[in-house]
Amino acid sequence: LQMVHPEDRKKVSDSVDEALKNLKNYEVEHRVLHEDGTIRHVQERGEVILDDEQHPVKIVGTVQDISVRVAAEQKIKELLDMSDKIITTATFGILVYDENGDCILTNEAAANIVGATQWQVLAQNFRRINSWKETGLIELAEKAIRTQREQQSEIRVRTTFGAERWLNCKFNIFKSNEKHHLLLIFEDITERKKSEETLKSAIEFNK
Repeated sequence: LQMVHPEDRKKVSDSVDEALKNLKNYEVEHRVLHEDGTIRHVQERGEVILDDEQHPVKIVGTVQDISVRVAAEQKIKELLDMSDKIITTATFGILVYDENGDCILTNEAAANIVGATQWQVLAQNFRRINSWKETGLIELAEKAIRTQREQQSEIRVRTTFGAERWLNCKFNIFKSNEKHHLLLIFEDITERKKSEETLKSAIEFNK
């Protein structure tokens, strides 16, 4: 245990003790601390060797360096955490639909904009949303799927949940686990549209 990182020694020791007690093989991942201070991650596998009377006499095994894999897993975790924070804190709506049209991801901003809870949004299938059909949003979504190209439009909509909004919508397609997904990012531009209408009315009045 001398080269095992001090924080991992109990874990390794417990794994070995349990293997000897139960006469079973063991597998444990831990860190190794070298004399120069470098730390490597390893996967240790051990097999309990028994004598003729089925008593343990020694343990033989292998130690494999898995530092590259652990580093990659950590990087992926950091990226996923970052993505989760971006989705959670974004002020614009983010929705993801699977190939069947079912919503599989929504952020809080999306739910707030359409006047619903996140659970209500997740229960929807975009091909069955009346407001999408009425505003032409469904045609835009299907075009994005068909052409595999970004589609964008500003629409005025009364959502399924009664909220009246002007929305700037952008559709994109991405692939995950060999399956295509539809990504909708949308921004509430209602106040901007109201300002534009007010300005337009003022201009017309002063003509």
